[in-house]
Amino acid sequence: MVSADAFAPAGGAAIEMGVTTSANATTSIDRSRGEKMRYAFIVLLVLLCSVSSAAAQVSIAIGPPSVSIGINLPSFPTLVRVPGYPVYYAPRLDTNLFFYDALCRLYQGDNWYKSSWYNAPWTPVPREILPVFG
Repeated sequence: MVSADAFAPAGGAAIEMGVTTSANATTSIDRSRGEKMRYAFIVLLVLLCSVSSAAAQVSIAIGPPSVSIGINLPSFPTLVRVPGYPVYYAPRLDTNLFFYDALCRLYQGDNWYKSSWYNAPWTPVPREILPVFG
């Protein structure tokens, strides 16, 4: 019986290596394509995530700066009209809260503040522009 080695050409090892090399080259090409696709996917994912997180952190404030003065009311206070004036005040609060001309006004620590609502941010008000009743 003749062995298969007897029919192998002298360069059989080289041919075998070439086939293996060719298969390895194809596998290598497929692997590099896969790595490129994976890399592209990761880059795309990072870009999309950074854009969405940046959009969630954007804040635009229009108007005068507001300050926190430590007044946090859990609900709308009961207001009573000041006799003879178009002003309302909150007698049950430990602070001087007034409502006039669609704004809440607060006097605290020798300063005046205004707000669009009782629990909205407060904006300092210069004394020169406070309403005067007379």
